[in-house]
Amino acid sequence: QVGAFAFNSDTERALNAYREAVRLTPDALDVVNQMGHLLHRIGDLPGAEEAYRRLIADAVEADQLVRAVALSNLGLIALTRGDLDEAENHHRRSLAISEQLGRKDGMAVSLGNLGLITEARGALDEAEDYHWRSLALSEELGRKEGMAVACSNLGQIAQTRGDLEGAEDYHQRSLALREEQGRKVGMANQLGNLGIVAIYRGDVAAACAYRKRTR
Repeated sequence: QVGAFAFNSDTERALNAYREAVRLTPDALDVVNQMGHLLHRIGDLPGAEEAYRRLIADAVEADQLVRAVALSNLGLIALTRGDLDEAENHHRRSLAISEQLGRKDGMAVSLGNLGLITEARGALDEAEDYHWRSLALSEELGRKEGMAVACSNLGQIAQTRGDLEGAEDYHQRSLALREEQGRKVGMANQLGNLGIVAIYRGDVAAACAYRKRTR
């Protein structure tokens, strides 16, 4: 409970709490998962990877949901390292499990991550398709977090193509969803993206206005 309370505001306190919780209850897989997130956050990729692999090793055969989540997390670590092939392998395995379970929220996350990998390889059309599929599933579920992420990713692709009007539209949609959620970090990120689009357009005044709103 201490770790959960501090998770979004005090990483060090949360991590210490989860480490103690894991020591006391080593079979609590949700605690191991949260500890992995915190280790990833502070840049301890080996530690985070160890936590996620522990999830896979400790999960009973029937608990495919845990495996899907752990594989997705391992994919994010591989992507952070720049190992696109390994990241793709993890996310495709996670996607397959989510499809088998009929778990649409997990499918949406995996599709979005596969879109990021494909975009990093320069295949923008394929990446866009992944993000559209992710967005459609999140909209079907009414999952605003997933919708915001997908819109942001689609905005980045539009910006890479030079479609500044399309990029602005996607980032505005993502910003509106973040505001509905009260997610200040997400709001700041989208304001930053909108500022970059404004700079590319040569609208310095708009860029400065977006920057002021991030403070």
